[in-house]
Amino acid sequence: MNATVRGYRRVLRFIMSRRSIAGLFLLGTLAAMVLAVVTCFPKIPKEIMSKPQSDRVVLFFRHNDYQTSVDIIEKIMPELRERTASALSGLQYRSFANISGRMNQILIDFDDSEQVGEALGRLERAFVSEGLWYFNIQAWDPAALPLPQVYALQLSVYGPDSTQKVAILDDMQRVLNESKLYGRVNVRPSPAMTRELVLSPRNEALRGFQGLTSATLSTLAKRALGGTASMSVSDGTYEVDVVARYPDAELDSRDKLANFLVPWKTSYVPLKHFFDFEERSGVSQIYSENGELAFRLYASSSAEITDAARAQKEREAMALFSEKLALPPGYSFTLDNPRVEIDESIKSLFVAMGISVVLIYLLLCFQFNSLWIPLVILVTIPLGFVGVVISLYVFKSTLNLNSLLGTILLGGIVVNNAIIMIDFYLNARKDYPDHRSALEATAGLRFQPILITTLTTIIGMLPIAINLGSGSSILQPLGIAVSGGLIVSTFLTLFAVPAILSFWKYNP
Repeated sequence: MNATVRGYRRVLRFIMSRRSIAGLFLLGTLAAMVLAVVTCFPKIPKEIMSKPQSDRVVLFFRHNDYQTSVDIIEKIMPELRERTASALSGLQYRSFANISGRMNQILIDFDDSEQVGEALGRLERAFVSEGLWYFNIQAWDPAALPLPQVYALQLSVYGPDSTQKVAILDDMQRVLNESKLYGRVNVRPSPAMTRELVLSPRNEALRGFQGLTSATLSTLAKRALGGTASMSVSDGTYEVDVVARYPDAELDSRDKLANFLVPWKTSYVPLKHFFDFEERSGVSQIYSENGELAFRLYASSSAEITDAARAQKEREAMALFSEKLALPPGYSFTLDNPRVEIDESIKSLFVAMGISVVLIYLLLCFQFNSLWIPLVILVTIPLGFVGVVISLYVFKSTLNLNSLLGTILLGGIVVNNAIIMIDFYLNARKDYPDHRSALEATAGLRFQPILITTLTTIIGMLPIAINLGSGSSILQPLGIAVSGGLIVSTFLTLFAVPAILSFWKYNP
């Protein structure tokens, strides 16, 4: 340790020997910081919260032609089990099905959680949402927080006709699936179309039938097709719910409904006398956001991607659409920001970080009775942030709520080293002939305590940073941010703070 301290003092003496050398060192440090942030920061994936490492995968599926559990079990499940077995060939797993009719699940439990990433990629290639099929594959942990889904691509289609907008979404989904640009591509509403029977009232006919209106006739038609409301009938001992319905065979076609007889006075009039009947294709689902109809395409990557990679994929997708799609007149689409929640969360934590820096500065101003010395101390905070960026990039971690909380926590830790060094220098300055020798001596004396304090903090964070223990992957970005930021900040603080102070000839 003594040899380390002597080496540190020799390097520090050289840096402070001339103002030009100290200035070049500080400029070089600043340039390295800017280069590191500009180079590494855009390449760090962003997310709201890291997901716990899971050994399970859930495959959601739906087929618009089969809505009952019996049909799904008999007609779809044998094919899906064969496709699952083919996709996961060579992997050890157990699978279970949960069939509800509308949204169904195949739960896949792996013996080794390390196989989950490979399995997701295989399943995404084997099960592609298109046409009547909808698939959604994701790692699943029952203890995971219900976080908003974040997509790599999100766009909205606009135009006058809903059917045409769904057709455009279907074409876009097909183009992206063929390009293999994204792992999963889904559209809302479903591209599956349904046959609709539209009844348009004939007002001139209704005028001749006093007491009948289009509303009362529509209610009558709905009641004929769906049955009456349930009511309870009791014989004094038992109570039974009763519903009146026509047999299915009586109203199973357009002609039968058109010839349904409506009572009027002492005679009957067919329903087609009051309505024009028209069959047409229509959207099978309604999807809305904030009370407004929306027609959206969502695409996800198999793994977390950086903003730069996401932007590149967006450009490639736009080029594919321009090349292979021709939108009808009056229709358009726009790219949406798929990471609004992430951007808002990161922005709010950066605001919190700024407030913490201001509070630290005010506290230090009272402590040192100076406006300048606290600024020197606060230099350590951006040094720590550079360490956070470099460590997250090197260890392929993500920028999320936990890593930003670690950055805020780091701001309160890294200033301690500068506070100890500067306070000791101010008190010991009178014992040395000039300020440079005082800086060298006090920095050498505080080197070992600063180093030991840093190492104990890093060792305390090490189990979190290296992802030891079940569920620790959620907090791993916090451990990496604190440990990496503290290493870089401490190393640079030991040289940058004395170099800055060397420009100030403090004489008590």
